[in-house]
Amino acid sequence: MQVGVGSCGLAQFEEMFYRAEVQSLTADGRAVLRLVDFGNSTTVPTTELFSLAGDQSLLSTPALCFDAVFDDAELIGEDILEGER
Repeated sequence: MQVGVGSCGLAQFEEMFYRAEVQSLTADGRAVLRLVDFGNSTTVPTTELFSLAGDQSLLSTPALCFDAVFDDAELIGEDILEGER
């Protein structure tokens, strides 16, 4: 698989495979990925990326996660964030 910024493929994260887009490449041969269906990021060796070239259904399915900005949002309780810390 040719790996470059913007390329898409499958990457393993927490013992499962997810669709991923390469955000950047590091000098030590790793790829910083955005998991397009969940929105989180991970870094993996480029040798652990797999091509989607043979699976048209995965290539044609739009990303399920989008960045969002909320106007006038207020935090209603810090205890909501406790699981994230």
